[in-house]
Formats: sequence, structure tokens, C-alpha cells
Amino acid sequence: MSELVIKSKTSLQRWLVPLVVCLGLSTTGCGRNRPPRDAIDLPAEPPSKAKYHYNLGWIAGQNGKLQVALENLNKAIEIYPRYAEAHHDKGLALGKLGYVKQAIPEFEAAIRIKPNFAEAYYNVGIAHIQLGDRQRGKEFLGRALSIDPLHARSHLSLAGLSEQEGNVDEAKKHLREYLNMKPADPAAHTYLGELYFQAGLFQSAIPEYEAAIKNEPKMVRALYRLGVIYHNGNQFKRAVYYYNRVLAVEPNHSDTLTNLGSIAFGQRDYRQALNCYERALGIDESNALARNQIVKIRSLLQGAE
Repeated sequence: MSELVIKSKTSLQRWLVPLVVCLGLSTTGCGRNRPPRDAIDLPAEPPSKAKYHYNLGWIAGQNGKLQVALENLNKAIEIYPRYAEAHHDKGLALGKLGYVKQAIPEFEAAIRIKPNFAEAYYNVGIAHIQLGDRQRGKEFLGRALSIDPLHARSHLSLAGLSEQEGNVDEAKKHLREYLNMKPADPAAHTYLGELYFQAGLFQSAIPEYEAAIKNEPKMVRALYRLGVIYHNGNQFKRAVYYYNRVLAVEPNHSDTLTNLGSIAFGQRDYRQALNCYERALGIDESNALARNQIVKIRSLLQGAE
């Protein structure tokens, strides 16, 4: 199923596992995340035949069979028009098929039937963002959080939107809220680490990157950034450790090879430096630093012979 990716305004975000705001059927079924019964005046329970078709549609949606999902959800709605979950999940299926504009009335129908349906507010917000109305989308995401302050994906989505708008402090706040609920998400820890890194707050970035690789040991961006931080702090042994972990996952990581060449050159291990720079240049022919250092090292080695 497709996802809407809120892209960072900085090119560094391309290194990350994308942080997403998705029009997606949750693994437990978005429609089944009901508010407490005393929160609102719930409509009557749908008849069993409507539930039968809703369940078939939900299962089909979970397995990517969106047309089958729509057929069954439509039958559920035809039997019981006030079936909030069926309208909501029909909106999800339409959105995933690319009919985002047509999905909005289904989410709105779900909200009219069940006014405290936080997931419906979230998904209609994402639909508006997909259609280019970011402000209205943010309003709906805020409404989702006002109903359910623990709606993690709303915090994650608002973090991406806030960063795009240059409000980094707001982005950090939403990311921290999200991580309070989803502490094992390595991409979110890496994202928060990047925000600290870009602000020069390296000591704040380190625990975020460490949390990322604790949960995902092959998170290349977090490993690389830790290498860079320790490299810039002249802690070369630790920098080499993290750079080598990067190469264990991604052997052709040109920037890592270049930085390892820099460390080896500084330690006058010219042959090791030459090896690193040559590998880096072989991967990226535009790497001017590697090319210049190769010329310099070859001259040094020839002079030593």
C-alpha cells in the first residue's frame, strides 16, 4: 500500500528511512480503535451482515486487495449507512488507489457519525496534505491530537511539516512526543539526531543516534553521523569503529571511505590512506578531495623511495 512521505527540506533527510504519514489500514484495524463508550453517543451496533462485509473488506485491505476491500466496504455501507468504520476504511482504500480527493468525503462521513474518531481526523488531514492544503491538513492533525494526545502518527507527521516550515523547535517537540510512545523507532531517533546535529548540538545528537542503532544496528546514517561526531572531536579510534560499521553494511559508502582516508593520512599511514581515497574516488569520480589527496600521497610515497 502506498504512503505519503513528508520530505525534509534538507538533503540530509534522503539518508533516512523515510518518516511517513500514511493513509494506511493499521495492523489492528483503524476502524476498531474506538473511543471510550462514555465519550460520545455511539450509533447503534451495525447488523451482523454489515459486520461480515466490513470484516471481509478489512482483511482484503490488510492484504493489499483494495478493489475487493472496496466491494465489501460498499456492501457494508449499503446495509448500514451509519457504519463509521466502513466509511473510514473505504476512504483508506480509495486513498491507497490514488483517489485521494474521493477519500475525503468518506473520512468526513466517519467523523459525522463518530465525532471523536481521531484516526479519521488524522487520515483526512493527511489527504488534505497530499492535495496540497497543508494548513487544513495541520488543523485536522491537531484535532486528532486534541481527541487522542497519544496519537503517535499525528506527532510524527506534524514533526515533518514543522521542519519543512523552518520551525525546528516545534519539530523536535513532536518527535520527542512521538518517541515517548514509540521509543524503539530507529528512523525517528535518527531524524531527531539530525535536527540536533544540524544545530551543532552534537552531545544531544549522540544519544539519539545510539538509540537508533540499538534498535536497528544497520542504520547507516546514525552510524555515519556518530563517526563524524567523534572524528570532529579527534576521537579517532571511536570514529574508525563507527566508520567500519558503516562499511560493513554499505561497503561503497564514499564519504566514509574519504573520512577514513583522512584519519589514516593524519596518522601518516599513507598506504592505508591511499587505499581509502582510491576506493572513494572509484565510487564517486567527482570526489575532488580524494583525487587531490591521491596525488599528494603518491608524491610522498615516491619521495620516500
